[in-house]
Amino acid sequence: MHVRDIPEDCPILDLGSEGLIQCLDAIRKSHTVVLNGPAGLFEETDFSFGTHEIIKAAADAEFSVVGGGHTAAAIEKMGYETKFTHISTGGGACIEFLTGKKLPAIAALEKSTERFA
Repeated sequence: MHVRDIPEDCPILDLGSEGLIQCLDAIRKSHTVVLNGPAGLFEETDFSFGTHEIIKAAADAEFSVVGGGHTAAAIEKMGYETKFTHISTGGGACIEFLTGKKLPAIAALEKSTERFA
């Protein structure tokens, strides 16, 4: 079923097969992978397939960063913690850092150093 054919009152709780194939293809072609958030409602077995497949594919990347507590929990549940380069429970902060934005805590430390050094 195509996503446009899903009735508005039906929640989408996992990736469909076509979307998953596209994601896995992109991940497998990449040397660096950043995951931020699970692909579905992984806590429910019926909706965990997409998340698990993406995690398995990302675990094989040369360099892999995970951001977010839910994604970290899914990885831990699978026993894949050692297969990733870095896992951060701070999803938003991780993405902000990776995109070169200044983190408030770092800015405060820099300001403190200027003031008290």
